[in-house]
Amino acid sequence: GLQRAFDGEPIDVIVHLAAKAGVRPSIEDPLSYQDVNVGGTQNLLELARARGVTRFVFASSCSVYGAVEGLILNEGSHLNPVSYYARSRIVSEGILGRELEGRSVVTLRLGTVFGLHGVFDDTANDRQVPWQVHRTPPALLLFLVIGFLGGMFGVGAGWANVPTLNLLMGVPIKV
Repeated sequence: GLQRAFDGEPIDVIVHLAAKAGVRPSIEDPLSYQDVNVGGTQNLLELARARGVTRFVFASSCSVYGAVEGLILNEGSHLNPVSYYARSRIVSEGILGRELEGRSVVTLRLGTVFGLHGVFDDTANDRQVPWQVHRTPPALLLFLVIGFLGGMFGVGAGWANVPTLNLLMGVPIKV
Protein backbone atom coordinates (compact mmCIF):
# COMPACT_ATOMS: atom_id res chain seq x y z
CA GLY A 1 0.00 0.00 0.00
CA LEU A 2 1.51 3.26 1.19
CA GLN A 3 4.97 1.75 1.70
CA ARG A 4 5.16 0.78 -1.97
CA ALA A 5 3.66 4.05 -3.17
CA PHE A 6 6.46 6.02 -1.51
CA ASP A 7 9.23 3.46 -1.93
CA GLY A 8 12.53 5.19 -2.63
CA GLU A 9 11.08 8.66 -2.02
CA PRO A 10 12.38 10.68 0.93
CA ILE A 11 9.67 11.79 3.36
CA ASP A 12 10.43 14.73 5.65
CA VAL A 13 6.91 15.42 6.89
CA ILE A 14 3.45 13.90 6.57
CA VAL A 15 0.58 16.36 6.18
CA HIS A 16 -2.60 14.38 6.81
CA LEU A 17 -5.56 16.26 5.31
CA ALA A 18 -7.74 13.31 4.29
CA ALA A 19 -10.93 12.29 6.04
CA LYS A 20 -14.43 11.19 5.36
CA ALA A 21 -16.30 14.28 6.53
CA GLY A 22 -19.88 15.04 7.44
CA VAL A 23 -21.75 14.99 10.71
CA ARG A 24 -25.10 13.65 9.52
CA PRO A 25 -23.71 10.89 7.26
CA SER A 26 -21.46 9.72 10.11
CA ILE A 27 -24.52 9.12 12.27
CA GLU A 28 -26.04 7.01 9.50
CA ASP A 29 -22.85 5.00 8.79
CA PRO A 30 -20.48 5.16 11.79
CA LEU A 31 -18.38 2.12 10.88
CA SER A 32 -17.22 3.62 7.60
CA TYR A 33 -15.99 6.70 9.49
CA GLN A 34 -14.05 4.47 11.87
CA ASP A 35 -12.57 2.55 8.95
CA VAL A 36 -11.67 5.52 6.75
CA ASN A 37 -10.72 8.19 9.29
CA VAL A 38 -9.11 6.17 12.06
CA GLY A 39 -7.83 3.43 9.75
CA GLY A 40 -6.36 5.98 7.35
CA THR A 41 -4.59 7.73 10.22
CA GLN A 42 -3.19 4.40 11.40
CA ASN A 43 -1.89 3.69 7.89
CA LEU A 44 -0.06 7.01 7.80
CA LEU A 45 1.25 6.40 11.32
CA GLU A 46 2.73 3.08 10.17
CA LEU A 47 4.34 4.85 7.21
CA ALA A 48 5.79 7.50 9.54
CA ARG A 49 7.27 4.85 11.82
CA ALA A 50 8.68 2.73 8.99
CA ARG A 51 10.28 5.70 7.28
CA GLY A 52 11.48 7.52 10.42
CA VAL A 53 9.36 10.60 9.75
CA THR A 54 9.69 13.00 12.67
CA ARG A 55 7.16 15.67 11.65
CA PHE A 56 3.43 15.07 11.27
CA VAL A 57 0.67 17.64 10.66
CA PHE A 58 -2.88 16.43 11.24
CA ALA A 59 -5.98 18.31 10.09
CA SER A 60 -8.58 17.47 12.71
CA SER A 61 -11.84 19.38 13.08
CA CYS A 62 -13.48 21.91 15.35
CA SER A 63 -16.39 19.43 15.35
CA VAL A 64 -14.63 17.76 18.29
CA TYR A 65 -15.99 20.57 20.47
CA GLY A 66 -19.61 19.89 19.53
CA ALA A 67 -22.16 22.55 20.39
CA VAL A 68 -20.49 25.33 22.35
CA GLU A 69 -21.59 28.62 23.80
CA GLY A 70 -19.75 31.65 22.41
CA LEU A 71 -17.23 31.91 19.58
CA ILE A 72 -13.95 31.46 21.42
CA LEU A 73 -12.40 28.00 21.49
CA ASN A 74 -8.91 26.92 22.44
CA GLU A 75 -7.03 23.70 23.13
CA GLY A 76 -8.36 23.66 26.67
CA SER A 77 -12.01 23.85 25.61
CA HIS A 78 -14.17 20.89 26.59
CA LEU A 79 -14.45 18.17 23.94
CA ASN A 80 -18.07 17.25 23.31
CA PRO A 81 -18.32 15.26 20.07
CA VAL A 82 -21.90 14.88 18.89
CA SER A 83 -21.16 12.71 15.85
CA TYR A 84 -19.08 9.71 14.87
CA TYR A 85 -17.15 11.99 12.54
CA ALA A 86 -16.01 14.14 15.49
CA ARG A 87 -15.25 11.03 17.54
CA SER A 88 -13.12 9.63 14.71
CA ARG A 89 -11.07 12.84 14.74
CA ILE A 90 -10.57 12.67 18.52
CA VAL A 91 -9.49 9.02 18.32
CA SER A 92 -7.05 9.89 15.51
CA GLU A 93 -5.62 12.78 17.55
CA GLY A 94 -5.10 10.45 20.49
CA ILE A 95 -3.41 7.77 18.40
CA LEU A 96 -0.98 10.26 16.89
CA GLY A 97 -0.22 11.95 20.21
CA ARG A 98 0.46 8.64 21.93
CA GLU A 99 2.28 6.80 19.16
CA LEU A 100 4.41 9.70 17.93
CA GLU A 101 5.32 11.05 21.36
CA GLY A 102 8.64 12.85 21.25
CA ARG A 103 8.24 13.76 17.60
CA SER A 104 6.87 16.98 16.15
CA VAL A 105 3.12 16.44 15.84
CA VAL A 106 0.84 19.39 15.11
CA THR A 107 -2.93 18.99 15.23
CA LEU A 108 -5.06 21.71 13.68
CA ARG A 109 -8.71 21.72 14.74
CA LEU A 110 -9.92 23.62 11.73
CA GLY A 111 -13.34 24.88 10.87
CA THR A 112 -14.51 24.33 7.31
CA VAL A 113 -11.56 25.50 5.24
CA PHE A 114 -11.38 23.06 2.36
CA GLY A 115 -13.89 23.41 -0.41
CA LEU A 116 -15.81 26.24 -1.95
CA HIS A 117 -19.30 25.33 -0.81
CA GLY A 118 -21.17 22.82 1.25
CA VAL A 119 -23.98 22.19 3.68
CA PHE A 120 -23.73 22.65 7.45
CA ASP A 121 -25.73 20.09 9.41
CA ASP A 122 -27.42 21.97 12.21
CA THR A 123 -28.34 18.88 14.20
CA ALA A 124 -29.61 20.92 17.15
CA ASN A 125 -32.37 22.36 14.95
CA ASP A 126 -32.61 19.38 12.57
CA ARG A 127 -31.92 21.43 9.45
CA GLN A 128 -29.26 21.86 6.80
CA VAL A 129 -27.78 25.28 6.06
CA PRO A 130 -26.01 25.82 2.71
CA TRP A 131 -22.80 27.91 2.78
CA GLN A 132 -20.26 29.20 0.31
CA VAL A 133 -16.71 30.46 0.81
CA HIS A 134 -15.17 32.70 -1.82
CA ARG A 135 -11.50 32.93 -0.84
CA THR A 136 -10.47 29.37 0.06
CA PRO A 137 -7.61 28.76 -2.44
CA PRO A 138 -5.65 31.98 -1.68
CA ALA A 139 -6.20 31.55 2.06
CA LEU A 140 -5.00 27.94 1.99
CA LEU A 141 -1.91 28.93 0.01
CA LEU A 142 -1.10 31.70 2.52
CA PHE A 143 -1.68 29.26 5.39
CA LEU A 144 0.84 26.81 3.92
CA VAL A 145 3.39 29.55 3.13
CA ILE A 146 3.21 30.90 6.69
CA GLY A 147 3.56 27.37 8.03
CA PHE A 148 6.61 26.58 5.95
CA LEU A 149 8.26 29.93 6.71
CA GLY A 150 7.63 29.33 10.40
CA GLY A 151 9.52 26.05 10.35
CA MET A 152 6.73 23.74 9.20
CA PHE A 153 4.15 24.90 11.67
CA GLY A 154 6.69 25.20 14.50
CA VAL A 155 5.84 25.92 18.11
CA GLY A 156 2.99 28.38 18.26
CA ALA A 157 2.73 28.82 14.51
CA GLY A 158 -0.59 26.98 14.41
CA TRP A 159 -2.09 29.67 16.64
CA ALA A 160 -0.98 32.31 14.14
CA ASN A 161 -2.07 30.37 11.07
CA VAL A 162 -5.61 29.39 11.93
CA PRO A 163 -6.88 32.90 12.75
CA THR A 164 -5.10 34.28 9.66
CA LEU A 165 -6.76 31.65 7.52
CA ASN A 166 -10.19 32.28 8.98
CA LEU A 167 -9.86 36.06 8.66
CA LEU A 168 -8.83 35.80 5.03
CA MET A 169 -11.75 33.51 4.32
CA GLY A 170 -14.19 35.81 6.07
CA VAL A 171 -15.44 33.16 8.51
CA PRO A 172 -15.61 33.26 12.34
CA ILE A 173 -12.38 32.65 14.20
CA LYS A 174 -12.31 29.25 15.91
CA VAL A 175 -8.91 28.37 17.34
